[in-house]
Amino acid sequence: MESLNRYVYAVTKRLPENQREEIGKEIRSIVLDMAEGYDPKHSEEERIVHAIEELGRPEILAENYMDKRYLVGPAYFSNYLMVLQIVLACVFVGLSIGFLLSIFTAENRTILDFVTGYLGSIFSALMQVFAYVTLIFYFIEKNEDRMAYKEGKPIARYSLDTIAAGVGEKGKPDWKPFRVSSLEKVPKDESKISRTESIVSIFFITLFAGIILFFPEVIAAYIQEGDGFRVIPVFNLDVLRGYRLLFIVMFAADILKETVKMVYRRWNLKVAIGGFLLSTISIVLFYFIIRDPNLFNEGFFTYFDNLEATGILGTILRRAREVILYLALFGYLVENITGFYKGIKYGD
Repeated sequence: MESLNRYVYAVTKRLPENQREEIGKEIRSIVLDMAEGYDPKHSEEERIVHAIEELGRPEILAENYMDKRYLVGPAYFSNYLMVLQIVLACVFVGLSIGFLLSIFTAENRTILDFVTGYLGSIFSALMQVFAYVTLIFYFIEKNEDRMAYKEGKPIARYSLDTIAAGVGEKGKPDWKPFRVSSLEKVPKDESKISRTESIVSIFFITLFAGIILFFPEVIAAYIQEGDGFRVIPVFNLDVLRGYRLLFIVMFAADILKETVKMVYRRWNLKVAIGGFLLSTISIVLFYFIIRDPNLFNEGFFTYFDNLEATGILGTILRRAREVILYLALFGYLVENITGFYKGIKYGD
């Protein structure tokens, strides 16, 4: 029943996750019942193939099971909602932590200033997150539509009548006839991408992004002096803020990379290439930013130079930038070599 398994997978992968199992069982039952009505002289597999092709395109059948229209198409809505919730929660937590730590770094600010600043930052950040995540999924869906038309497949968000009539957008040529042989294989367990790993990655990317973009001053050395703290920022804040746009692009590329993995849920060459391009954008921007000699606060290093006569501690901290860069480059190479290996091995 390989054909039936592939058909059920093709339909249910376009549905919200909490509906897939139940609808999958229903589709199996429908196909098997239909197959019993065909000429028993044919093999069971041939009758199942006949039933599947009569039932029609998985895109159309999946849309028939959807009772709602979404801002993002049904095939991606459950992933979109999950990623949006994760990123919103991370931004909220990150900004809240940054707000609490910023109390130690602020001078001559009233409680009202803190509260209004915090609420303003939270509102602005959450609106930006909603916009960015929505755009990410919009472009993912647009790319799938473009590839679908290029391959002669129907685009899922067209109306059922339009697809069934075989006419595309603005009178484009008819779609190719549906054949069971065009269905993709059900992914093997070892080809599946861990959703947990992607969620954890998005969590830390978003957490770090929220702090870097809104409260970079909290990344500092906190030295107790008397009844208070002396705070020495790690970064030159004016220089760091000048890279704000590049940071946004870098973090967006990283989140998009993990989002693509969650959407496709399995390794193939398309995922590997997409991951390579996005991680390349991220590492190039990271290299460009971290190599700026003025990025770090020289006062931070000077303080540790003066802690002991040899200045070894300050020298070690200065070298830490190089170590971080080398580790990032090493991680980039390992990630992409592994991604291409899996993409080639498990790709159709």
